[in-house]
Amino acid sequence: MTAFQDAQATEWRDVAIGEIPEAIVYRDPRGTFTRSVTITFALSVLIMFFVRGKTSVAVPFYGVGVFMPIMIMGLAVRKNILETFTGRTRTWGALGASFAAALAFVIFVGQLVGKWSEGGWAVLVSFTLLAVAAHLMLLSPLGFRNPKQIHRIVRDKARVQGAMASIVEWQSLRMQEYRYDLLIGIARFFELFGVRRPTRYEQPAVAGDYDHALHVDHPEAPSLLEQYLDHPEPKLGGAPKETAPTDEES
Repeated sequence: MTAFQDAQATEWRDVAIGEIPEAIVYRDPRGTFTRSVTITFALSVLIMFFVRGKTSVAVPFYGVGVFMPIMIMGLAVRKNILETFTGRTRTWGALGASFAAALAFVIFVGQLVGKWSEGGWAVLVSFTLLAVAAHLMLLSPLGFRNPKQIHRIVRDKARVQGAMASIVEWQSLRMQEYRYDLLIGIARFFELFGVRRPTRYEQPAVAGDYDHALHVDHPEAPSLLEQYLDHPEPKLGGAPKETAPTDEES
């Protein structure tokens, strides 16, 4: 049940950032993301048949799936501390975050090495394949997201509002910047071998500062993507009619 809840919590975000096709995101009127849960359930049943019901095989996957994100979060906290604080707070905070990230890294690698004969090698292969598949999806045309698409996915399809929606919108813009940098890097790599093609990629929208996008001081502030949306003109009333000047005005 926890895995199904996690699938619901992450699926719509992965769709917004461009790592999952948009057709996957669908929120039932009762609030659940039925397609992601259905796909996760089907995959879990297939995996259980594949491992013949041996739940111990999942232990290395659990260890890697838990401690690798902790390592990433520790590095992210360290970067935030270095950019935000000064003095002793900055020094000790960075040391603490670095220690937590290093400890998670040791456990992460230890799960692969210690459980190698019990499926650790399969974890390494599967995580590598997932990372490659996510990048291929992001670099493909299906991974492109413009601000209007992101707004539609987050606000209309997933029906998420407030600070959480702003965070995912900012993450999506950042991922599109990352996608653009990767495409430019690939093009420059092939130029080293004499393969030159005109740049066909448009510069993505700038994500900007994270704190500005989050609207910590004004959670009721509109979406940061509001400036990219088409706002239709009001149909009722229309533009005010021009009136003839009075004698005093003339």
